[in-house]
Amino acid sequence: MVDAAGSSGRKVTHEGKDYDYVFDVDIEEGKPPLKLPFNSNQNPYEVAQKFIANNELPITYLDQVANFILSNTQGANLGSGPQEQTGQGSDPWGTGNRYRPGEAGAPEPHGETRPRALPQTQYLSITTANLPAIRKKINELNDSASSESSLSSDEITAIDNLVKQLQSSPRDPKPQSDQLSAVLKVATQWPPANRLPGLDLLRLCAIAPSFVQATSSGDGTIVDSLTKADIFAHDTDKPNNTMLATRALANIFTTEGGRLIADGCFEQIVQSVEPFITTSNKNLSAAIATLHINFSVLLTSSAPSGESNTREQRAAAIANQLIPVLGKTEDSETGYRSLVSLGTLMSLGENFRKEIQQAKDLGQLLDKIVKGPLGKEARVKNVVEEIKVYLQ
Repeated sequence: MVDAAGSSGRKVTHEGKDYDYVFDVDIEEGKPPLKLPFNSNQNPYEVAQKFIANNELPITYLDQVANFILSNTQGANLGSGPQEQTGQGSDPWGTGNRYRPGEAGAPEPHGETRPRALPQTQYLSITTANLPAIRKKINELNDSASSESSLSSDEITAIDNLVKQLQSSPRDPKPQSDQLSAVLKVATQWPPANRLPGLDLLRLCAIAPSFVQATSSGDGTIVDSLTKADIFAHDTDKPNNTMLATRALANIFTTEGGRLIADGCFEQIVQSVEPFITTSNKNLSAAIATLHINFSVLLTSSAPSGESNTREQRAAAIANQLIPVLGKTEDSETGYRSLVSLGTLMSLGENFRKEIQQAKDLGQLLDKIVKGPLGKEARVKNVVEEIKVYLQ
């Protein structure tokens, strides 16, 4: 990557829009550089992922591109402006004045006061996607599908229309029953190796208010559909299927109907992700951590069934999954999100905090985190300090 035009008090225009930065990215010698636009209030990892998808680059470039953005926008107040909305409820994590492990000499955040991270009060969603690639893959796989499982012409048309709706109205694509029926067929009835594009469309639709009703039937909810398809089987050899299904469950929290489903299916969802909480698949672990955050926000905003004891029991169940993750993970995003989830649960009250602290020896765990690989990040240190304040 070379030559950053950007933010010395002026905006840079790219394709009719103003940005704080427009980077030139040399991918191949002899070819014109690719343009990478970036605003200081955007999530570097979402921008990097979108850039990679739009230019059909290997996903292995993700950390390199994101780290480049971070190291070349030092001094910009990342994450302090209005949140970029990529769906109903954006994903603000990973943007606030921070650097990634391995960025030797990266400066500490500027500014006199750092905003508190706890308790988290907003639900997070994961909605970045390459829709043309998803649609193309479904078409390719359908051509080779058996006659019993292939999509009909009407189902193909329904998916085509859904992709157009997602492109034009990503915050509320208004998916229809026939469209989601076709997507569910791909996501749950096709062979496991071919389900990814269907699951990807499913999680993008999960932010829509109409999603819950359209995916619920006499056979159950979307949670039941995913479970019956063995996507959360403990011995699955398709962790990316599980990752996208988990993202879909995290995304349903953005609507009232989705939160009702999450509340009603709490035990089922928690048990479904249990086999994967210490997975080595970083995308899956981050998806589970996002799900944990959303449950923590739900539990601290209203008690399930109006009963505080039920709320604390459920919070303890989430904490029981967070502790092993925090004791093992070296993944920055998973660790940070898990800490935010745990810290948010601490706002439930003194009795709950004492119970968890004594049962899990949180003080020792938090000290271990700060001294370990995750402790290299300022954002991790800060949220650990906030949790310690709760425990005093």
